[in-house]
Amino acid sequence: MLGQASECLAGKVIANLSSDSPEQTRRGAAWVRGHGAEFLPGGVMSAGDNIAHPASYIFYSGPREVFGAHAELLRPLSPPEYLGVDDGLAQVFYQALLTIFHPWMLAFDQALALIANSGNEIDRFLPFALRSNEAFPYFMTDFAAAAKAGGWGDRAQLTMMDAGAQHVVDASVEAGVDASLSRTAQALWRKAIAASESAGTPVPVYSVMRGA
Repeated sequence: MLGQASECLAGKVIANLSSDSPEQTRRGAAWVRGHGAEFLPGGVMSAGDNIAHPASYIFYSGPREVFGAHAELLRPLSPPEYLGVDDGLAQVFYQALLTIFHPWMLAFDQALALIANSGNEIDRFLPFALRSNEAFPYFMTDFAAAAKAGGWGDRAQLTMMDAGAQHVVDASVEAGVDASLSRTAQALWRKAIAASESAGTPVPVYSVMRGA
């Protein structure tokens, strides 16, 4: 898009808050700087369209001096979180959080469909869903610690998760609900089980995903 105005970029500061891959962001930054402008990439972590929500903020990366010079100008868009000089870093963190959010959205839709198709009220289910959410910080902290040690899951735990995924698939199918997401989860558990059997030692899903 900026190619049409490339001759007007010199001396400007381009703040790009649109979603992209980290590497494409790095290439875009190099292109902008090659035309005499500064580049500040970001990733908007907003609660829906509500940039004023307490949970909304924006990741930034790129040259610290450029961020520092314009942080107050950008602050009304949402609180800024500066990550570092690597142009792609804001998108690494942004896309990592969307990696959590997208399956969560689909999983919650599947859960609501299971409740509704089973003849139950969504409003009755919602308080339990909110209650279960309170445990997520515990699991995130536990899994993060496990990841630093190689990942969560010994052979018995992986087998348990495979069986549990099958139960979710069965319950969904019985209610006429699409279980594609649960089948994908089960496929990853089974991939880790197969890798564990081949290696003769537990290979967690985290390791499988890293290609380790």
